[in-house]
Amino acid sequence: MSQPPPASARTPVDVGEVLSRFSEYWSPKTVARLNDYEVKVVKLQGEFVWHTHHDTGELFLVIGGRLTIQLRDGMALAGLILGDVTGLAAGRLGGDSRVPGVFFGGARS
Repeated sequence: MSQPPPASARTPVDVGEVLSRFSEYWSPKTVARLNDYEVKVVKLQGEFVWHTHHDTGELFLVIGGRLTIQLRDGMALAGLILGDVTGLAAGRLGGDSRVPGVFFGGARS
């Protein structure tokens, strides 16, 4: 699926509708841009490889399912559920079943 055109900060986006248009996991779709930030929706499943955000962190909002984040220092943010929000600097992500989410991060050039 091609990525939907990003909305401006004033254009409403139906996140559920965007999520229903794709089935790929770990494939974020940009739905809006504001200043130097992008708002993306993503479906997570299973475990993701360790990664680092070099230039900026991300803010992640869980909109379904349950998400566990394991950080390199051994600290874990376990059991994030609907409505939970957390800042991510670097870490290993794992989700159970299908975990949709919205995240906000610096735009990549």
